[in-house]
Amino acid sequence: MTKKIGHFILFAVIALLFVSLIPPTPTIRAEPSTATVTGITFSQVDFFFNGSLVQPYSNWGEFTIESIPGDNVTFINVVANASGPNEWIIRNLPLFPSSLVSSGNESFSTYFDLGLLGVTNGVQLPSLYYSFTQSDTPTNSTPSVVPTQLASVGRDSALTNSGVPSGVTALGSPPAANVFDFLAPFVNVQISWHNGMPNVVQDKNQCGPGAAANSLQWLAQEHNWSLNNGNVSDTLKELVTDMGCDYTGTWDDAFANGKLAFAQRHNLTMENHYAGGEKLPTTGGYNGITRDGNATWNYVEQELDKGHDVEIMTATHWVVLTGKISWDSIHFVAYRDDPYQHGDATNDTEKAEIAKRHVWTSMWEDANGTLRINIGNGDEDVLTVFSESPKPLPAPPVALTITPITTYAAVYWYKGQALIGHGNGNPAIFRYNITVERTDADTNVSLLAVVISLKRVNGSYTGPGGRSDAYQFPNSTIVFLPIGGHVTVELDWWEDGSNPQFFLPYPDASNPLNFWNISAVAASLGAPQNDTSLPEVNDGQTIAEGPLIGDIKPDGVINILDAIKLGNVFLLHSTDPSWNPDADLHPDGVINILDAIILGNNFMKHFPL
Repeated sequence: MTKKIGHFILFAVIALLFVSLIPPTPTIRAEPSTATVTGITFSQVDFFFNGSLVQPYSNWGEFTIESIPGDNVTFINVVANASGPNEWIIRNLPLFPSSLVSSGNESFSTYFDLGLLGVTNGVQLPSLYYSFTQSDTPTNSTPSVVPTQLASVGRDSALTNSGVPSGVTALGSPPAANVFDFLAPFVNVQISWHNGMPNVVQDKNQCGPGAAANSLQWLAQEHNWSLNNGNVSDTLKELVTDMGCDYTGTWDDAFANGKLAFAQRHNLTMENHYAGGEKLPTTGGYNGITRDGNATWNYVEQELDKGHDVEIMTATHWVVLTGKISWDSIHFVAYRDDPYQHGDATNDTEKAEIAKRHVWTSMWEDANGTLRINIGNGDEDVLTVFSESPKPLPAPPVALTITPITTYAAVYWYKGQALIGHGNGNPAIFRYNITVERTDADTNVSLLAVVISLKRVNGSYTGPGGRSDAYQFPNSTIVFLPIGGHVTVELDWWEDGSNPQFFLPYPDASNPLNFWNISAVAASLGAPQNDTSLPEVNDGQTIAEGPLIGDIKPDGVINILDAIKLGNVFLLHSTDPSWNPDADLHPDGVINILDAIILGNNFMKHFPL
């Protein structure tokens, strides 16, 4: 029989070794996809002012790409030539992933300097050769590709001043290719995108009300406002009137007044902010609109990240921002506008281009800290940054579901009473599972900070031999919940075991231990707390252990001290003057071997069990 058992064990060991040699089944992981490029076009830009052509065949180029978004950010780089040397003309144009942008009919453009290809103002460029690369990290040097694809260069339109009455109408220089050197490490990347931002067809010099119409209609769809049945053209018509835009353009003070009037008429509870200011005051605020300091990159990024709509004004143009990507000192923003402003005369081709159009450009601060941008008429100062959002509502409710853990609370029952705090470091503990669920739908708060803690509901209690309240150590924690998120945490309420011991009656129907009626508290930061009371500890829950049989001293442990106490009264009867009823572990009125056996069986046990 012994041999058979030995053979079986040997066989089992060999089988386990064999199994360990079988290679595990490989895990097949889908590789993240990059954007799929579906179309690339190049254009040479003609510039107009007030409907008149002022610069045909300028040295401004426009690169436009259409794609199906991938899983990650994709960076596009283009090398081109036009019978001259190869030039890196498009540098790290970002394409955002499908998790952020629509996969529908949208295009992404950027202006570039045709002067790199030897083109001067007034000289037509009919075609060029190009090659492009795409990668999930920025490129910091000229890609090693040879331009082999021939592309015809079309013609497109832009405006030297789209609707700011500054008097600036001269054509500026196209964006420099080397605004950033891209040597900065690609870490701490910050991305935001306002998906679904509309782009309204504008009439002459309506870029101000046009940017406002786009942003307000986007806010309406994001926050379920009823606004002109979603018709951004009707919103534009109202804002043109509200801003007093008579085809001569809009300053920032008229822009602000118009937005306030529009919001009041439509009962929109909005907060309006601005930074910088040209006609708007550069200190204080304006008509209830808060001024947040100077126009800086940090301010633009902060407002976009909050989900606020953001419009910017230069001396020649208003645009609404739709997104940004930033790392280190490199900042790109995307904007929407109408480069034609043909109003009712806008043809179907132009309408289709406006509907798809998103333009990427650089934003930076110069040596003096002035925020700069190029949005279609040269490098300019950002004069005003305007931002709107719905007024913050009261802190969203936090629903609590609370369940006590049904194991022990470390309360030691001694002689029919609860012994709280043994004076030897043994604490009394009550432990709870608390589930907190976020029930609001406030998209302005992507992660809600919630503090969860315990507190006593019914005030203090003083028991014989000690006071409990001075020794409470409630636990707490902070969690961050997305919309619809929930989390379960484990918290302890405990009494420091160093305090003098005291007794409480054993709980029953006539004498509940409601002294331990504890409440869980969940509160979003800066908001009133939301309390949910826990059941009393004796409310149908088995949460206490004891008594600890043999703890004659008592101190929560059965050891030599208890044996000494039993030995001191050994063979005594209940009628003896030195009788100790605590040593009568086998309750028969005499201290004998039966009591010693019980103590011995429990020797070195301690509380909690």
